[in-house]
Amino acid sequence: QIEDGEHNGVITKCTGLEIQAANRMSAKLFTEAIVAKRKAEEANHNADAAQLDLARLTAEVAQIRSREQELQADKERLQMSAREAQRAAHMAVEEAEEAARVAVEETEHAAS
Repeated sequence: QIEDGEHNGVITKCTGLEIQAANRMSAKLFTEAIVAKRKAEEANHNADAAQLDLARLTAEVAQIRSREQELQADKERLQMSAREAQRAAHMAVEEAEEAARVAVEETEHAAS
């Protein structure tokens, strides 16, 4: 069986087998298009999820950096306090040595 037809201004003659083959090819291409669309939608969903993960991780990094700055400031304050405590201890030792020297002098003076 031969069918006559016109497609985009071109006169065609197709056998029934050719029409069936064309229909199968069209169905196959349609199925492939649906699969490709689903894969594209899945890739888009994955990209959205990745964007959310990136935003969350960026926020976490910012929090970590802020905490790191706070800890650095705490460390510097503690180092300053330690230096002040060392100076105070050194001064206390000097004052104690001076008091001991004065006490020895007074004891010697009183004994003489």
